Amino acid sequence: MGTRGITRAIKHHDENVNSMLANQFFDPNHPITPNRTTVLHLAIESNNLSAMRVLLRRLDIQYNLEDIHGDTVYIAACANESSTAPLKLLFEEGTYEQRDQGIDTDARNHAGKTGLDYIYMHETVEHVKWLIVYDAIHVSPSEIRSYARYARRVKGSACMEIHQLVVDCMEDPWNTRQNVMAELGLGAPGLFATVIFLCDGLLRISSKAVNWTDGDGETVRFFVMIQKFPMELQLMICQRVYDGEGDTIKQRHIEASFRALAKTYINNNNKKTR
Repeated sequence: MGTRGITRAIKHHDENVNSMLANQFFDPNHPITPNRTTVLHLAIESNNLSAMRVLLRRLDIQYNLEDIHGDTVYIAACANESSTAPLKLLFEEGTYEQRDQGIDTDARNHAGKTGLDYIYMHETVEHVKWLIVYDAIHVSPSEIRSYARYARRVKGSACMEIHQLVVDCMEDPWNTRQNVMAELGLGAPGLFATVIFLCDGLLRISSKAVNWTDGDGETVRFFVMIQKFPMELQLMICQRVYDGEGDTIKQRHIEASFRALAKTYINNNNKKTR
């Protein structure tokens, strides 16, 4: 399959291309378009999550390669207005060693724009929340002042919300991250909410959906085990799993996580019954 075929397959979410992307003889870092787009750039721009997963699991993948505009894959994910999924996957699916080597969250393209700049420009509030979750926001006081001027000039409510989240993150990163994670149904409160939903029978684990060779088995065993414990112990275990700095999980965080989980549960069931 030539570069045009690969490009077309990724854009059209043809999973037959994934075996080629996983092949050790295929160079995932070589540009495949005249704009010097790599396959990972293309997968992010096309919201092709299955291709992204294959590429991010390769040990030779490089995160900070630039296309002709100077955009890294991180900038491309931040600039993707249609979905937060590629941005989340970029942080989640790479190995720990790869993340340590550096998704450069401070990178600027040839226009001088960072990933956060595009989030402000596109007013994508959910994107900035996920950057907070992954501790990917690092801005200087002068940049904060510049963003403040931009937000006042634009006067959009979404832009102002983004700016307030960034300011809160810089002033009180731990509490801001906890609040955002609770809102998204993540972290210790989200884990506790999931356990309660499982205990009450509102959620169930499908053995067919478990990939036992990919680490999912350990997660299933954890949930099976924790359901047998008293609620107070469940709460303590969830807190310890995330090694939070707080002594206890705040009630408002738990309530926010219940709402987030219930909303997802109801939406998923509505889709199934349509």
